[in-house]
Amino acid sequence: MNTIKFSRVTSDRSMPIQGDIAFISLQGDTVAPTGSATCDRPIDVYYIAETLSKLGWRVSLLLRKVEANQPTIVQRSPRCRVIRLAAGPLQEIPRDRLFAYLPEFVQAICHFLEQTATTFCLSHTTDWLSGWVGLQLQQMKNIPQVHSFPSLDALKYRTIDAIGHTMLQPTPTQQIIEQKLLAQATCLTVNSPCEYQEMRSLLPHNFTTVIPWGIDIQRFRPLPKHVARKQLGLALADQIVLYAGQLGNNQDVVTFLRACALLKQGFSGASLPVNSRTLPPFNLRLMLIPGHGSETLPRIEQQQLEDVIRRLGLTKHVLLINSVDQQTLPSYYSAANVCVIPGEDVSSNLTAIEAMACGVPVVASSVGKLQYTVIPEKTGLLVPPRETEAFAGAIARFLRNPNWAIAMGQNGVHYIQHYFSWSSVALRLSQLYQRLIQNTAQVSSDQVPSSFLTHSKVLKPHPHRPTKATTSLR
Repeated sequence: MNTIKFSRVTSDRSMPIQGDIAFISLQGDTVAPTGSATCDRPIDVYYIAETLSKLGWRVSLLLRKVEANQPTIVQRSPRCRVIRLAAGPLQEIPRDRLFAYLPEFVQAICHFLEQTATTFCLSHTTDWLSGWVGLQLQQMKNIPQVHSFPSLDALKYRTIDAIGHTMLQPTPTQQIIEQKLLAQATCLTVNSPCEYQEMRSLLPHNFTTVIPWGIDIQRFRPLPKHVARKQLGLALADQIVLYAGQLGNNQDVVTFLRACALLKQGFSGASLPVNSRTLPPFNLRLMLIPGHGSETLPRIEQQQLEDVIRRLGLTKHVLLINSVDQQTLPSYYSAANVCVIPGEDVSSNLTAIEAMACGVPVVASSVGKLQYTVIPEKTGLLVPPRETEAFAGAIARFLRNPNWAIAMGQNGVHYIQHYFSWSSVALRLSQLYQRLIQNTAQVSSDQVPSSFLTHSKVLKPHPHRPTKATTSLR
């Protein structure tokens, strides 16, 4: 291996140094230009690392170098740096082929540690690829590992099967590594109390805590509705209902469209459509945009979706958008009167968080993490999945009561800023790191830690779908 000269971190002396943390990411480059095609998670890792550095941690983001002219060290702030190490060809590699180069990446990290006499007090990983790297460093260098599961497959697939989804299954290699992470990582974090309960049922003696992944509240914040609609060329008088999620071969979008077809007929939550002379008709505008990670809709699937829209008589009401860049996404949220999430896919919980951060009330299925993220009658409404009339009635409540919808949206903004901002997440991670480093982690195996939300109402799932977690969280 060629010798590379590494620089040491320069410190901001405004507060004591708490320790050196390694964040490991293999899902893209955290220093990619704004608006690039890089995926969201690496950018998120940079935000959380930068925030942790302000709390006194020296954070190194370990990435795989993908271009020959990329600098090895990028000092982003006095206590936060990016370190790119060569492993495999200097080019982007598809995720399904990346695992073959991980041993070389581990070797490069070990070389870096030896050459610079660097010692990390712990590593933090956020996906199965970086998780495998963290496991090797834990075994070879005795570096404790915190692993944050973006989702638990055992829980995810159980929920999906229950409501009729089909999803790409993880590869056998991914499944094996995730099982090793469950058994061997020093500490595991999950995003919600329901995932915590699932983890306790799988591995009751592991050190597991609930720390949800945050969002950038500087980007996802309310815009004045008239400003957002002007940016997108939408009429101020329209009643805009937003769907953000999978668009192709998906029953969720059909549920959404059927509910909106009922609204078009004047349905307001009763068993029969309301007489149009009693209540004015809805001035509906439906926006359909792909959720996080959704690819451009294939032409045949777009035609199928357009056929459903036409059969329901919604062609003049639907604005179908095939792709939305991350910079424009807050404008779509802010332009809407309500955001609808009919089912739980991989990104549905993040969609709910982003919508509430932008001041938009949410109508969501009472499944999985959504039960804990959306606070019924406070930031949105939860309804049983696939019940078209229930969705139509919940949407109608917001459209018929605009002042109430605005108040719910404002509640959502305060809620997200308090619990899901990077500063809030970083503070909880910092406290976790301190406990791990001091080796005084004392988390009971039979109760949910208070590190997620202390508001008991937030922790209770919707009563329509009681779960095992309900009793233990009250």
